[in-house]
Amino acid sequence: MIAHAHAVPRDPMELRRVLQKMRAWEPFDADALLDDVGAALDDVPDMPGDPRRAVGHLRRMAWTVNELLKRLLVTGQLTNVDVA
Repeated sequence: MIAHAHAVPRDPMELRRVLQKMRAWEPFDADALLDDVGAALDDVPDMPGDPRRAVGHLRRMAWTVNELLKRLLVTGQLTNVDVA
């Protein structure tokens, strides 16, 4: 028989621990993450240093966030996220 990583805990202490984690869980908010990236891009003129370098860095960061969201959707880790 194959042991599953997400087997149901049978020990009462383990069940309590899982219940506490579930109660404390907050769903991932992809829109808030993308809003934060957009806000960072909007603030580029106020950043010290070379603005072109900062824009390049933030664009790469935005691309990385977008790719992460796509992969999370494809693997079923996230649902109902509007990714362009």
